[in-house]
Amino acid sequence: KKSLTTVTLVLHPLHGFTARSHLKRFYFLTDRQADPLIIADERHIKQILFDLLSNAVTFTPSGGNINIVADFDPKEGYRISISDNGIGIVKSHIAHVLIPFGRVANNSFHTLEGTGLGLSTAKSLAELNSGSLDFSGKLGVGTQIFIVLPTHAKLV
Repeated sequence: KKSLTTVTLVLHPLHGFTARSHLKRFYFLTDRQADPLIIADERHIKQILFDLLSNAVTFTPSGGNINIVADFDPKEGYRISISDNGIGIVKSHIAHVLIPFGRVANNSFHTLEGTGLGLSTAKSLAELNSGSLDFSGKLGVGTQIFIVLPTHAKLV
């Protein structure tokens, strides 16, 4: 475990995605004045962001938008939101994609993408760091995933 900041958490993993996803637009917003230190496993947090950004890139069409917002709420902790205007998801499928190997077929994509491990891994790693992962989406509109990490997480 180590102390992490917004730059460590978000910008480093984001750099790799912007280089290989030139047909998608990435937007990153944070309040640098309210940038608390988070005690967390850096590898876990980078893996969470890699998995969530990978999903956003996979399921957002060319020319689509991927938004990353990092902010701090004194009651909840450090929040990272990743949203896109990709294919979205039916609300009843959310629980299924959060379990290992859970994937959902979509008419916009004729094949199932990925292994079905990214979201379940991200959720487990967030919880290992005393955080949480929440998910919402609407078919044909997009998806939004929220990660909340307390600023004083318990050491694992």
